Amino acid sequence: HQEEHHRYLAFRKVRHTILRLIGDHYRRPKGTHRSWQGCDLDLTGVTIDGNIDFQSAEFSGSTVSFRDATFSDGTVSFRNATFSDGTVSFSGATFSSSTVLFGDATFSGSTLYFTGAEFSGSTVYFNGATFSDGTVSFIRAEFSGGDVAFHGAEFSGSNVEFSSAEFSDGTVSFSDATFSGGTVDFRSATFSGGTVSFSVATFSGSTVPFRGATFSGSTVYFDDATFSAGAVSFSVATFSGSTVLFGDATFSGSTVYFHGAEFSGSTVYFHGATFSDGTVYFDDATGAVPQGLLTAVGTPPHAGVTLPAAWLLSAP
Repeated sequence: HQEEHHRYLAFRKVRHTILRLIGDHYRRPKGTHRSWQGCDLDLTGVTIDGNIDFQSAEFSGSTVSFRDATFSDGTVSFRNATFSDGTVSFSGATFSSSTVLFGDATFSGSTLYFTGAEFSGSTVYFNGATFSDGTVSFIRAEFSGGDVAFHGAEFSGSNVEFSSAEFSDGTVSFSDATFSGGTVDFRSATFSGGTVSFSVATFSGSTVPFRGATFSGSTVYFDDATFSAGAVSFSVATFSGSTVLFGDATFSGSTVYFHGAEFSGSTVYFHGATFSDGTVYFDDATGAVPQGLLTAVGTPPHAGVTLPAAWLLSAP
């Protein structure tokens, strides 16, 4: 057993050396000696279990695969990395007990896959990242435990998919993020357990559908968020057993749909929210009136707000 352990450590050291060299080659300016920028890279199924630095690397115009890779222990940094005009895949990757940093990374014109990836017990940061043009897929990704943050990220002109993703336990934060242009899709996503924050986020000019999403057993914050321009849809979403906070949110100039949403068994707050300009539809919504909503929209409601007749009858 001791011999096997020594062999494992030797292979681990070689693997880490190779990964460090890869990071160095992708940092070298394209066209210079030993630059790998624009070259394809296949690290499918690799285990990354130490401190690896891809900071400021440029993955542009190539196909790079971390598909089914395992990120466990240590810190892997993609800070300030650029992903442009190529394809990078983390599909099926597992992020467990590690720290992975995409802070201030730029995703432009590329296709980036986290499809079916598992984020469990890790810290994964996209803080300050910029998503412009291109496609980023978190379809069917599982966020369970750990801390995943898009704090201050900018979503402009890209197509970012979280449809059918599962958010259970842990903390996922989009606080202070800006959604301007493009589409960020949370359709049929499940929010069960844990905390998801869109606090102080700005929804301006993007299409952000939560259509058919399920909010059960989690705490979801939209407090102090601004909905101005663009469209955000919670149509036929189910709010059951969760706490969802729209306190002090501002609805001005955008179209927000709660059409057919089900408010049953959840605590949904609109205390201090402001409705001015724009259109907000609650038609065909069922369940109890969200707390603070009638006060926020006024009696009769603001001209751009549509409420179910049963809710209007319950107004004081």
